[in-house]
Amino acid sequence: MHFERSLVTENVLSLSPLSLLPASPLAIIEAAATAGFGHLGLRFIPGMEGDADVLADPALMRAITTSLHETNLQLLDVEVIRAAPDLDPDAYLPLFEFAGSLGGRNVLVTATSGAIRTPEDEAQIVRALARLADNAARFGIRPMLEFMVYRDIASLQDAVRIATAVGVERFGICIDALHLSRSHGTPLEVADIDPALIACVQLCDAPGEIPDCTGLPIEARYERLLPGHGALPLADLVAATPAGVPFSVEVPRRDWGGLDLTDRARMLYASARALLR
Repeated sequence: MHFERSLVTENVLSLSPLSLLPASPLAIIEAAATAGFGHLGLRFIPGMEGDADVLADPALMRAITTSLHETNLQLLDVEVIRAAPDLDPDAYLPLFEFAGSLGGRNVLVTATSGAIRTPEDEAQIVRALARLADNAARFGIRPMLEFMVYRDIASLQDAVRIATAVGVERFGICIDALHLSRSHGTPLEVADIDPALIACVQLCDAPGEIPDCTGLPIEARYERLLPGHGALPLADLVAATPAGVPFSVEVPRRDWGGLDLTDRARMLYASARALLR
């Protein structure tokens, strides 16, 4: 299936922090600005070894605020909240307050593994996410749920079901090209869902062959390819994305061949722009 679309230029292009992590937020801001990005995402809550605990460091928070202002970069999204039945929505008020002060638009939410075992577990997560969305809205932030085939919220259908239950106006989904492919989702399915649900589309590439279960998280975290360097149907995914939905290039790799952060960001920008054109 091939889609026709000519309004790609209406969609923002952002740099995902996972493309450059582990690195300090300040280094990511500098690399993104130098490479030509106008938007970026930042990780404020540690998710991997080496991540900065931004909210525990007031001096770093001030430096991030200054750096974003000086570079004219716009903050698209912040990371990362883990959805589970015991999620405490009020614990993230400092995150929303800081992200909102920077003009952030979205906060990324992913599921934990093993958290959803019964329908009641899912219902409890929906209730917690609804309260989380209410808290975020006070600061102009919209949570977006990213599905991953090796997590409990594993497919586009799972994410749509939960986001719809929470409420489209205050809660959306993030579609990662790799996770869409590895969960056997298609651009046609993306085109068929409510456009208002889609908060962001993350771009990367990968080989056509799907790894086994143990290889899926390794590929996602360390072995992605630049857009246009693999076999994912990225052109169709771009064409299926509603006008105005931001694109974020997310290409975490273990081996960058010795390239520094700025050169990596330049490669990411060039490959994503070539795809969008």
